[in-house]
Amino acid sequence: MLKESFKLSFKVILLVITYYILESLFEDVVIIIIVIGIALAFVAYNLIVKGNSEYKLEVLCDADKYLESVLKKHSNKEESIFNIYLAYAYLYQGDYDNAKTAMQKVIKNSIENKSKLILIYYMVSLKLAFEDGDLDKFNSLFNEFKSIDLENHEKINYKTFEIPKYILEQKYEEVIELLIDLIPKQTKRYLIIEMEYYLAVAYLNLDRLEDARAVLEFMSNKNFRIIYIQKCKELFKELEKNN
Repeated sequence: MLKESFKLSFKVILLVITYYILESLFEDVVIIIIVIGIALAFVAYNLIVKGNSEYKLEVLCDADKYLESVLKKHSNKEESIFNIYLAYAYLYQGDYDNAKTAMQKVIKNSIENKSKLILIYYMVSLKLAFEDGDLDKFNSLFNEFKSIDLENHEKINYKTFEIPKYILEQKYEEVIELLIDLIPKQTKRYLIIEMEYYLAVAYLNLDRLEDARAVLEFMSNKNFRIIYIQKCKELFKELEKNN
């Protein structure tokens, strides 16, 4: 991280030097502004992408590339930290067995002071419980999660984590009502995709086939590499076959 910060600082310094060189070469201020603007955009891109190792998953929605990034960037870190990120990658690849294996290697006490990792820990744990159809385990984990005093906890929308619970409880009307409210407010693309999948599941279970078709067809045309796109494609194919 220090190395990346040094690189970015060097680029900023280089940018300032470039400005003065351009100023001495060009009289046209517009040209200078354009060049500087392009350079600033490049620096900003580096800050966003390299400063956030989860960018490839959460924004680009490519679980395969994210897994490659985890293996490259986190393999030399403490075992619990490495396996948290590994489980996160496997979860969104749909490789639930490997996600469970990675989670079994995580010592929760060793990450309790790291809010970001605790958040990922419960996110992965809750979704694995959902995939297993284990409502009791989901409820236990969710109540435990809500009781933890996380940094910036007031910004966490716990309803986002609760959606799978309502599906397990077959409360599909509540799922739809909640998602219609949550989806427009969500800023992370990979969570929007996941929520759209849950929305389609709720529509299907209420026999609202046209609504389900609209969601599934829209999501099936996306080329993102996360499991919820694949799930949508499979549901859409089955819906078209049977109706």
